[in-house]
Amino acid sequence: WAWGGNTRADVCSHPALAAYLALGVLERHASRCARSPWRAVFGGYASGSCGRPSAAASRQCAIWARLARSEGLVASCDDRRAIERRED
Repeated sequence: WAWGGNTRADVCSHPALAAYLALGVLERHASRCARSPWRAVFGGYASGSCGRPSAAASRQCAIWARLARSEGLVASCDDRRAIERRED
């Protein structure tokens, strides 16, 4: 399901397609792990299970949170609050 009917060659040769499909997998885990912190959502993305912590999930979530904050959003890997624009 994650490849959306595309071949490995298609996904690997089209960065926009790869990003679109990756976001779809992340979205699926966000709904499956709805009551978990964002770190668990990335855990689902990295390992297939929201309850399985991994170093890769922690790294991915840290990058996501840093990029979100750089764009003025309130984001944390350790909770699951709604992501909002930071009030300065």
